[in-house]
Amino acid sequence: MIPIIVGRCHVGYSNRKVIRYVISCMRKKYKTWAAMPKANRKAIMREIIRCHAENRNLYHAVMTGRL
Repeated sequence: MIPIIVGRCHVGYSNRKVIRYVISCMRKKYKTWAAMPKANRKAIMREIIRCHAENRNLYHAVMTGRL
């Protein structure tokens, strides 16, 4: 689910902006995020950043013709 939501964000967005967007897509928004254990939040943030970096790398490869 995270890659789908992150895929909606522009590759030029900062990691912080993408994380905020993912939180805004949760059912009760920040309340859901705050209710999670810290370890889960960290794991989700790492996954968001990984997916966003993957999208950036794909965009760069496509635009430079190195795919």
